Amino acid sequence: MEENKGDDLSVGPSQSTLFQLNHLKGFGTKANFQSVKITELIEPTAKSAILTTYHMDLEWLLSTCPVLKNIPVMLIHSHKGYSYDGVEPRMLHMKQPPLPVPYGLCHGKIMLIKYESFLRVVVSTANLTDSDYHRKTQGIWHSDFPKIFPKGNEKKRGREEEEEMTDLAKDFVSTLRDYITRLGVNDTEFLDDYSFNSVNILLVTSVPGYHKKKDIEKYGHMKLRKWLAKFPLDDDLKNSPITAQFSSIGSLSRNWVSEFITSFSEYSDKEKNDTPNLDIVWPDVEFVRECIDGYSAGGSLCFPEKSLKSFMKDDELFHHYVGRSGRERVPPHIKTYCRSIPLHDTKEASTKKEKKEKKKKKVYGMRLLHLT
Repeated sequence: MEENKGDDLSVGPSQSTLFQLNHLKGFGTKANFQSVKITELIEPTAKSAILTTYHMDLEWLLSTCPVLKNIPVMLIHSHKGYSYDGVEPRMLHMKQPPLPVPYGLCHGKIMLIKYESFLRVVVSTANLTDSDYHRKTQGIWHSDFPKIFPKGNEKKRGREEEEEMTDLAKDFVSTLRDYITRLGVNDTEFLDDYSFNSVNILLVTSVPGYHKKKDIEKYGHMKLRKWLAKFPLDDDLKNSPITAQFSSIGSLSRNWVSEFITSFSEYSDKEKNDTPNLDIVWPDVEFVRECIDGYSAGGSLCFPEKSLKSFMKDDELFHHYVGRSGRERVPPHIKTYCRSIPLHDTKEASTKKEKKEKKKKKVYGMRLLHLT
């Protein structure tokens, strides 16, 4: 299959690595400040694309990004029973990933988009649907990586050049290659044509199956634990809470929560008495009822009854989600995790009564979400 040969007018590698919120349709500049549209990620000059998603709306995707009708596209999804009434573009290949366990699925939202002189990598929390991109708050990270060699030079990356890659770059491309391979992408050699040395983030993936020995540290929070252990932690952050905001909770056990806290609180020369609390930021019933989509928005907020009964009585664990910056009534589908010092002065807070402390802690959780 030939790639799109049109002129490449995209900004390309000069763009800095960006983390942005999605652009909401019909909302003002306050809600959409420094946001990004899907049409700014998948531009008319794209040559080919690999897209992964859980749910999808192909009709919306093709009408919104018509370039996908004319270039090679591999669309990997786990939208069981999905059917498209239109005529599929001849260069579009849809598939579901091979799964080593019966209850696994493709939940990651990654785009690898080739342009004439660079590869754009996008990691998003949004499914490829209109409602996800335009009626929910989503987080989108994206970066452009330049080709190593000019057009016409087919030389591949040599051993000496590979050794010049930064540790983050090596891990990034290795993780990316492993992830798309497990999704059923057979040809990953194209990644060798691009320089990833500008990457400044750690890519963490999750794949279904059972992982043993060294593979345990390749995925999920165990990989994060391994990398956090390499770096010191600012004294002000020690014993600070771990704040987690997300839209889905699975089979949540107290043992798993303990593992999660251990991973997120790891750092070099960790002190034994550093046992941070976990603060979970979650929309309550009132927020869902009053949001722009009403109770139907609850379909994207998954909380099994078993986990609900185990944890909802824990007042110290859950904190109300509060929208800010023009997104007060927009349901969240974004996922954010961090450790941060409280907004209140720690010395002053230590002199307050226990009841006021608890109240402040909940306010801290709400404000932190606004910051993310």
